[in-house]
Parts: sequence; C-alpha cells; structure tokens
Amino acid sequence: MPPPRQCASCERTLEPAEPYYRFAVAIEGEQDAVDTTGAGTADEMNALLTQLEHGPDDPGHWEDQVHWERSGVMCDTCRERLIDFLGGTTRAPH
Repeated sequence: MPPPRQCASCERTLEPAEPYYRFAVAIEGEQDAVDTTGAGTADEMNALLTQLEHGPDDPGHWEDQVHWERSGVMCDTCRERLIDFLGGTTRAPH
C-alpha cells in the first residue's frame, strides 16, 4: 500500500478516498529594462559588485530570485485559500 498523501500546505494527512489536488508552481524573475548601451558607470558597477559581495552566503538565495518552483498535492481547504490568495474564485460567478 502506498504511503498516505499529505497536504503540502497544512501537512494534514489525506484519507485514501478523499479528493486531493495536484499543483505545480514556478516563479521566474525577469527584468525588462536592461542597459545595453554600455553607458553604465564604474560607480554603478562597483555598487552592483558590493551588493553581490554583501548578499547572502547561500547561492540558493540568488537562484531562488531567478527561478523557484514547487509541486505536490493539497487538500480542498488549502486549494481554496490558494485560489483566493491569487485573486481567483473557486465558485462560479452569479
């Protein structure tokens, strides 16, 4: 018998006959304004290097700024909370 499913949000064990919802979320960092003219000053470059040097020691922090993803299963209650948080609706409009 497979191990019991657990909600990735509230960590509640989901019963075998209970409905559950699969999810996959990816958040990718982007930037539209990039100076491609080469007009950046030495001061701007030094400021950027200082920011990188004094940032977190964990390279995972910088990686998560560019790409973060998770997947799993969740219960109905957490599904509704997530949809509400994202500005959606879980019920048909009237």
